[in-house]
Amino acid sequence: MVWRRQLRTATATAPGGAAVLRIAPGPWGDILAVASQAGLHCLELFDFGAPMADITPGPLARPFSDIVFNSVTHDLYAGSSNGSVQVFSRLA
Repeated sequence: MVWRRQLRTATATAPGGAAVLRIAPGPWGDILAVASQAGLHCLELFDFGAPMADITPGPLARPFSDIVFNSVTHDLYAGSSNGSVQVFSRLA
């Protein structure tokens, strides 16, 4: 396998201009959850015209330190540095 370094970014997104802290691909590979200092967002990978959707309104008092999808239930788990975990369900 050969990796190539691109000289420039093909596409870039920064939700609300905030730094991206974590990303998590959806279990079907069709979405990408993005945790930033401005909130939690969802990017539809196969709908190229779709804007990034907010899962949580920002700004957050405490940004999420980790996010992960459950591959069975397709729920998104978002953990904060204080040990709290929030669960978000994707509506079809």
